[in-house]
Amino acid sequence: EHLFLAGRLESTRAEVSRARRTLRNINASVSSQQSAVDNIAQSSQETLSELLNLDEGFAVDAHRLSEEVDALTADCRLLSENCRERHAAVLAKRDSRRVLAAQLAVASGAQEAGVPMQESLGTPGDRCRMQ
Repeated sequence: EHLFLAGRLESTRAEVSRARRTLRNINASVSSQQSAVDNIAQSSQETLSELLNLDEGFAVDAHRLSEEVDALTADCRLLSENCRERHAAVLAKRDSRRVLAAQLAVASGAQEAGVPMQESLGTPGDRCRMQ
């Protein structure tokens, strides 16, 4: 019986030794997997941080672009006003030239007919109204 128990003890020691090796392998595997999980968590945190920075950057860019669009819109309005004013001035100048051309034609025709130029142009009030 003593030999039987000695054999059993040796067998149990071998099983305990195998179990310890298995446990060390499991611990190493868990440690390796934990390290991988930590790396993934770190990478995810960095990615999240980058995304938040990008989001903040996009918000800042969108705000800046909105301000630029507003400024350009205001510039366009001013340019449009200037164009209308210049167009009105060009039309007024053209009309003024037509009036002067008509006055010269009247004066020229009157001069050919022997009427003094001053009389052919009318009174100073008439000339002001024509211009």
